[in-house]
Amino acid sequence: MQTVIKENLKQELDRLNDQQLKQLADFIAFIKFQSKLSQPKPELQLRQALERTNSTLPNQKGKPTARPTLRWILQCFQSIHLVFVNGVKSSIQLTHKQNFILQFLGSSSRQYYFLS
Repeated sequence: MQTVIKENLKQELDRLNDQQLKQLADFIAFIKFQSKLSQPKPELQLRQALERTNSTLPNQKGKPTARPTLRWILQCFQSIHLVFVNGVKSSIQLTHKQNFILQFLGSSSRQYYFLS
């Protein structure tokens, strides 16, 4: 079955002109881009890290959850402002909750907030 589909696709591709091939390539690139956007990788990674460590985070109502949304997590960091003095980031004070969340977000997040 798969061989038949491949052959049919090859025949159809051979019939296309350069402009149509370009449009098809753009469409395929668009589909790849959309599929990456629809995959909540950071949210999934965070939830898996919480599950591995049997940890929870407070939700919007302050109740513990092992399935926080990425939107909620990002809102927890909304009030942080970095200050640059002479081109150098100044130190910032994170809350206990923010420090706790950062341990599950990966090294690049911790580096951004001077934690590793």
